[in-house]
Amino acid sequence: RRRMFYEACADVVAAATAAVFVAPIVSATDKAIAEQAGGRASLWPSFFESMWRTVRNPVSTMLRPEFRIIWMLYAGTYAANNLSCSVETKTATSAPKAKTAAIFACNTSLSLWKDSAFARLFGSRVTSRVPTAAYASWAVRDVTGMAFIFTAPPLVAPYLSQVANSSSRSAEVAAQILLPMAIQPFVSPFHLVGYDIFNRPNATILERFHAIQTQLAGVVVMRWIRGFPPYCLGAVANKAIRTELHDYNLAVDQHNWTLPGSFKLA
Repeated sequence: RRRMFYEACADVVAAATAAVFVAPIVSATDKAIAEQAGGRASLWPSFFESMWRTVRNPVSTMLRPEFRIIWMLYAGTYAANNLSCSVETKTATSAPKAKTAAIFACNTSLSLWKDSAFARLFGSRVTSRVPTAAYASWAVRDVTGMAFIFTAPPLVAPYLSQVANSSSRSAEVAAQILLPMAIQPFVSPFHLVGYDIFNRPNATILERFHAIQTQLAGVVVMRWIRGFPPYCLGAVANKAIRTELHDYNLAVDQHNWTLPGSFKLA
């Protein structure tokens, strides 16, 4: 039981640490999109201002609400992944569908919470209530995007391997990187619609269409930038830290070393 407890702690610590590497860029991109949608700032000046603040004073950045919100989003997502992997290892079973469902449920629920928080923080309205239609728009974005990201790469990878004359593994990696970028022009409008519903609840369909049309190109590029930290840098860091901590726990178990708090693994 203590071994399971320490492994679970390792999973959570790895997730929390990896999320620190992700939060600066992702919080800057999401804040810029929310501020532009609310008419409070232009997209790129907001982004570069946040990044310059991070370089100039990283501690101050880590104390800001947007950083903490994004940190919790990806710490929770990585923790769901890590704990699911540990359960699979402990039970010696493989349940990819259940694992994917757990990660998707955690990421989607935290993303909806994040979007509602960013709308209230950086939108044009002072209110604590986010319309149900805004949540629905963000949910469509997540369901569409995640379904495409999870289902399309295995289908596209063989075609890429054949066309590029590359190995199956290389084609899978390329598909995993390229397809999330390819889906952004299709899901970004739902992202903007959610913010527009919050900021302008009484706008007409034509007014919403015009607002989205003027912002879409920049937001797609911004979401391309946003996609790399969590699924490349963060995922790699999470896996590496988790592996190191699990290896340490295994060494402690094998050598019966004393762990902090004078506990010994049974």
